[in-house]
Amino acid sequence: MTGATARRTAGAVMLALAAVATFVFATASPDRPLGDAVWRAAVLVGGVSAAIAARRRNGTHPVFVAMIVLAATRMALIDNHELAFSVRDATWSQAIADMIANPVLLGTLLLMLRMRRGRLGWRFRLDIVSVALGAGLAAWIAVANPMWESGSSLALAVVAASGLPMAFLFVATALEMLLDGLVRNRAMQLLVAATLVNLVAGSARAGIGPGTDAQLWITVVVGTYAIAFLLGCAAMCDPAAPDIVRPSAEPTLDPRFEVLRLAPFAFALTLVGYLGSVVAPTSTADQAVQAVLVAAVVVAVLARLWSALTISFRSQLRLERRLHTDDLTGLPNRARLVQLVTTMLDDRWRSGSDPTLVQVSIDRFKQLNNSLGHSNANRLLVGVAERLSTLAGTSDAIVARTGGDEFMVVSRSATTEDDAIAICDGIVAELARPFVIEGSPVFVTASIGVALVPGHRMVSAEDLVQHADIATHRAKAAGRNRVVLFDDSMRAQLAHRMEVEHALHGALERRELLLYHQPIVGITDGALSGFEALIRWRRTDGALVSPAEFIPIAEETGMINEMGAWALREALSHLAGWTNDGVIGPQTTMSVNVSPRQIGDPRFPDAVAEALEITGIAPHRLWLEVTESMMLQEPELALLTLRRIRAMGVRLALDDFGTGFSSLSMLQRFPIQRIKIDRAFVQGLTEHGSDRSLVRTIVAMAQSLGLDLVAEGVEEVAQLRALGELGCDRAQGFLISRPMPVEAVPSTVRAIVEAPVTGVFDTRRSPMTASTTSSNAAAPETSPGSPRPMMAPLA
Repeated sequence: MTGATARRTAGAVMLALAAVATFVFATASPDRPLGDAVWRAAVLVGGVSAAIAARRRNGTHPVFVAMIVLAATRMALIDNHELAFSVRDATWSQAIADMIANPVLLGTLLLMLRMRRGRLGWRFRLDIVSVALGAGLAAWIAVANPMWESGSSLALAVVAASGLPMAFLFVATALEMLLDGLVRNRAMQLLVAATLVNLVAGSARAGIGPGTDAQLWITVVVGTYAIAFLLGCAAMCDPAAPDIVRPSAEPTLDPRFEVLRLAPFAFALTLVGYLGSVVAPTSTADQAVQAVLVAAVVVAVLARLWSALTISFRSQLRLERRLHTDDLTGLPNRARLVQLVTTMLDDRWRSGSDPTLVQVSIDRFKQLNNSLGHSNANRLLVGVAERLSTLAGTSDAIVARTGGDEFMVVSRSATTEDDAIAICDGIVAELARPFVIEGSPVFVTASIGVALVPGHRMVSAEDLVQHADIATHRAKAAGRNRVVLFDDSMRAQLAHRMEVEHALHGALERRELLLYHQPIVGITDGALSGFEALIRWRRTDGALVSPAEFIPIAEETGMINEMGAWALREALSHLAGWTNDGVIGPQTTMSVNVSPRQIGDPRFPDAVAEALEITGIAPHRLWLEVTESMMLQEPELALLTLRRIRAMGVRLALDDFGTGFSSLSMLQRFPIQRIKIDRAFVQGLTEHGSDRSLVRTIVAMAQSLGLDLVAEGVEEVAQLRALGELGCDRAQGFLISRPMPVEAVPSTVRAIVEAPVTGVFDTRRSPMTASTTSSNAAAPETSPGSPRPMMAPLA
């Protein structure tokens, strides 16, 4: 159906219904047959038009058409004179019409509510009963009892009076639908308005008494019914009507409207209280009926209160369970654990035993999550929880899940360190067995921290949990897959770490960070090849903080990204300044270390490009040193980042080669141009044959792949000679120069150029000449010549 057709249909419906209202308000004497005919014709035409519009606009739901047809048929069965006349003078024909039409209309409303909700529920049923009994009491007093006392049969009186409770039930049902996520639905708003206007008309009709102006009452009552009919038709024709019967998973009720749910409940109580105090029984039978109805209302209200309290209690239990239970494993969470440990500590004087906390943290769970997938990783956590719970059940311990991959075992039976270690051994043995995930075995290890109650002072549950946390972190820092018992020195170390972390914030702004530089020279001729920039932190009080202390903190907190970008710009600025001042040649390079955090930052290549542009340094003069671990943690991301950097012309070096999971496939996959042999192998080069064989293998592999080689940590002439004999290209270390501040670089460069060199160096070419003419750092610079001793300048 097109938009224009829908608008024309809706317009026709509205005109037809407007004609009904106009006729009702303009009607003359109710005795005119023409008026009755026009009334029926207008109602039928309006109802048919609205039904057609509802069918076309609202799809396949016949419930909207049925609602309109029922309402129109009900109003057309009787003339306007009968409709406006008091129900106290009702005839059997009118009463039967009401008795048939009203329940069917109510049933249609209930069907619509059930289609949306799926079931009506006990709470709503009790509300309906309360409203029906309260309205029934009012109908008995206002309609049925007067009709019975005036000579009508009791059956006719009850049937005639049933219209008023039905009107109230219409309102209660429509209001329940409105509050079931339809507060802002226009069709539902119109339907509620229709039931309210219908209630007004029914109440007014029930209140007609002797001496009432019939002509005026026709206009008021019939007009009100017509407005209710108009609003109902408009609701069923509205485009939002299909949402009324569409199933809803969760009601989206604004909390401000929740109080409306109490309206039927409040109505029943108010009506019973008012009628019981104002209206006196007129006979023994009247008194008996009122007593029965009042008692029934009280019972229904009490049942509703009991239902509400039960629902509230269950909701509170569910909320408390959710607040104190881990959703995945069903174990107590951290908050519940603290409560349990607090209770144990409070009962120490009675039980005579202290709780011992054992925290279990799955090692490398992030990698497991990435490799297994989130759902399988959750299955693994559930499996760990089940094994720990089984183990705890044998020793009357409690297991809780305190974090993503962390569990806590609380035991009262472990009173000594040996007892705690025994529990840890059991945990390690349980976790050593493979977990089967989708048919494949998965092996895990855990870092375990133990916290016992100190015997010399009071301790809180939060303190014990913190102690276990500290011990677990120490176990991870020590290499994972181990057990650590908390002691007070760990707290002091943690406090120092936190102090360092807080001081590190703002260190750049306070200009406390600075760069030291260590020269890299060619082994065959001693020519200056480049520098490695090493970050240092000199605090405002003059204390120099070791990089081994603050770099891991900066890495963990994310401050390393800002620090690394600064170090890159600063190092290249120094290189540019030395080049412009003639201190070094235009091909001397700068090596800068890169952290895993920087490699994982997609903005890092842009930071490299910006630093090169600002300083004007050619890309091939910059070496970025990466470690094997960062390429193993996020290989795809690392590969993408390193390729972007290599495409700029920047060269990449693999630092600390040989200490990790070095493999030929890594060198072939990643765009590496240099290998830096770790100092651990250089130190044993002249003493251990195994180290010499390993270095020989590394050199041969690098030469076969066309890679440049730099040996780190050279401190002795014998080491330098051995590296030269093995074919290593370059070296750095204390033998050549210690890392030095930027102002010491010019004098150190002059010392390297002017110093006599050892026999492993070529004397036919000066270091400065070699550094300025070498354009390919991957090619070893060798030239025969007579050797002479070398001085090792220290800065």
